[in-house]
Amino acid sequence: MDFRQMRYIVEVAECRSVSRAADNLHVSQSAVSHYIRHAEETLGVKLFDRKAAPLALTYAGMCYVESARKILAENDRLTRELRSITGYTRKLIRIGTSRDRASYMLPKILPGFIAKYPDVKIELHTDSGQNLREGLQKGRTDILLLPDDGKELAHNINTQVIYTEPLLLVIPEGFRLSRPVNPSELDGMPFFMQFRAHTTRSFCDAYFRKHNITPQILAEFPSNITCYRMASAGLGLAVIPAMITNIAKLEGNTELLPVGHTWNVLAYWRKDSFMGESERYLLDNARSVLQIQNAAL
Repeated sequence: MDFRQMRYIVEVAECRSVSRAADNLHVSQSAVSHYIRHAEETLGVKLFDRKAAPLALTYAGMCYVESARKILAENDRLTRELRSITGYTRKLIRIGTSRDRASYMLPKILPGFIAKYPDVKIELHTDSGQNLREGLQKGRTDILLLPDDGKELAHNINTQVIYTEPLLLVIPEGFRLSRPVNPSELDGMPFFMQFRAHTTRSFCDAYFRKHNITPQILAEFPSNITCYRMASAGLGLAVIPAMITNIAKLEGNTELLPVGHTWNVLAYWRKDSFMGESERYLLDNARSVLQIQNAAL
């Protein structure tokens, strides 16, 4: 069983490009093409439709990639489990989260982790929550640190609550709203919003639908921080997680009011992924540190 061949073919299937897969794998295109060709010759089937643009899997290729992902995941889990028996500590943990959340969480949780596991490298992957969840399923990351988006979890994903966080309405000077804010007052109000793939945006859209609110969307951004700062400049409102107030510099005077909703920030990992001593310590440390920090928000 050639695990390298499987990894190469799975990467090509995900990238839909030999050249991009080779770049991600840090190998030559000819090496990737060799493994694809060897697999096709050995199996007697075509795995890719080379006439398609971008590259597409054949039916046989889809069957191969589905099985290869399962085999690679099980091999990874078994390897780490056996190494843990002898006290082996994993040398790399791939964490996925948003840029904003990385800026808030990692400086708080990594110093203690690095002091205990100085030889373990942390590899950070930042993207939208939607893309990160897809990447976890494909084995691109080991642990995600993201808010609960309220959607049903895939059957093969485990979660653990790290801390609970309130969501806040950012109200700049000059906007007259009652205290507490009546949701109906927000109808037609100008808002700076996150991109649609953003977890905060998913909450906002659901909140607006629930209260029959049609906001005037001034602009959309990939970052909670940008929405916060734009609102503080006095042009419109924004909804942000409370942690943003700890990491962003404001442009003007604002008032922050709870929207009456909190969400759980979770750690996500695949059930078929073995959690060793260092991974468990990382999550336990994150939970203890951030629950104390968040209590002050």
